[in-house]
Amino acid sequence: MDVHRGALSNNLALQSSDFEAPATAENHKYLIANGKTYATNIKPEYISQKGATQFRLCHSNDDVDSLDDYIKFYSGNAAEAYRPVLIITYYLP
Repeated sequence: MDVHRGALSNNLALQSSDFEAPATAENHKYLIANGKTYATNIKPEYISQKGATQFRLCHSNDDVDSLDDYIKFYSGNAAEAYRPVLIITYYLP
């Protein structure tokens, strides 16, 4: 996963240039907790406190079974039960 403080191509709307734009933190690791939940620890300096932060999902090419690999996310316009939820937990050191 790549994390970018602000818009990847200086525009919050999806742009074809987003896929090649440099990110604030690239190749950030994330965990699949239960097949539905993805979790990661992101340094505070990667998150914008006054604007948008964009995430770009990536995958590694570790094809060991020769089957198609895929991941499916619903959009924010989906029925409420299926919408993705971003949960941010923070603490003061």
